[in-house]
Amino acid sequence: MSLIWKIEKQLMRKLGLSPMRRVIKGLKRRGVDVGKMQALDMFAGDGTGSVLCYSDSVQHLEAWELNPELVERLKKNLPRAVIRQVDSYEQMRVCEGKFDLIVIEAPLSLYGPNLEYCEHIGLFPRVLDLCKDDAVLILAVATEVEPLRQYVGDIDRVGTPEHLKRRAEFYKTDNPENIPLDKMVSAYSEHCTAGGFEVEWWFAVRRRYAHTLALKIRKRAS
Repeated sequence: MSLIWKIEKQLMRKLGLSPMRRVIKGLKRRGVDVGKMQALDMFAGDGTGSVLCYSDSVQHLEAWELNPELVERLKKNLPRAVIRQVDSYEQMRVCEGKFDLIVIEAPLSLYGPNLEYCEHIGLFPRVLDLCKDDAVLILAVATEVEPLRQYVGDIDRVGTPEHLKRRAEFYKTDNPENIPLDKMVSAYSEHCTAGGFEVEWWFAVRRRYAHTLALKIRKRAS
């Protein structure tokens, strides 16, 4: 990330114009009481990214991060949050907590020691086990792959046959390079249905190379 971009992100955050700030404002306009939410950030990094844009808006925040160096900075940047140094995929399976706001900003690429993970695809539908009956999911999504190639700059992780194959399977498309938002939401609706939830409404905010997507979900009546 260039110095100019870092300065731009800091300025946008201070002015309340960052994508996450705009998402939080969008939730409030739609009647969501963000101030009472129990939030979970599954890929919190060092706490200087999007999590910093909403941490002061929620009642309680739990943040997960695997990298020990990032965790130390995360603790300093989010002193009021519950910080856990964990693998989100493993922690998701044992976590007993329930949250009404879950933020998932996983790398928009292949990642992991053996590139075994792809975006947030492997989290569904199990991540829904962490949701209260009424919840909001906030996801970083990439409708187009080409901007990711420019942003990530690693041909082994972005736009590879394996990356595109997983996107095609998850979003049920024959064009994983370019997936419209409504097509993505249709796929999320199916995955939520498989996990016992339904998508009530959604909206998205454009960011530099992707979108931040907010899904309002509700537990389906048994």
